Amino acid sequence: TPDAVPANNVFTADVTVTASFDPNDKVAATSSRTSTTLFLIDADEWIDYTVRFQNTGDFPADFVRVVDVLADDIDAASLRLLASSHACTWSFPAPNTVEFFFENIQLPDSVSNEPGSHGFVKFSVLPRKGLPLGTAIENACDIYFDFNDPVRTNTIGTQVVAFLPHDAP
Repeated sequence: TPDAVPANNVFTADVTVTASFDPNDKVAATSSRTSTTLFLIDADEWIDYTVRFQNTGDFPADFVRVVDVLADDIDAASLRLLASSHACTWSFPAPNTVEFFFENIQLPDSVSNEPGSHGFVKFSVLPRKGLPLGTAIENACDIYFDFNDPVRTNTIGTQVVAFLPHDAP
């Protein structure tokens, strides 16, 4: 729905960089925010994924496609688009495969406009009900800049664990 006050839409993440930085990556967070890698039974519902991308080429990108084959342990029908850096459409071209399409994005290259060369899409999904403890939900995706070969993101994992009240923050 239209947002009456888009200026108040702010999210800040305080993250310590501990290794080299890949501008094309995928991160996950669970709805309890107690962990980015553990799905707590009885505490979490949603897994939020953020796919970040950067045009590190030498020419602006006319379009960007993010293709994500979701793990079988994810209920693809539950997908909710939360935010994106640029206008995009999304569809399911195959079972458990979601495609985010940034048409006419005109994403500048990182040499001519480093701050403007970044983009992202953020969405949430529900894990399937009744997953056994210890189930690892792993996911990665491919990012296409125009007609170039895809850039593969890291594989992010979320594990199903039991929620114990004394573990709560």
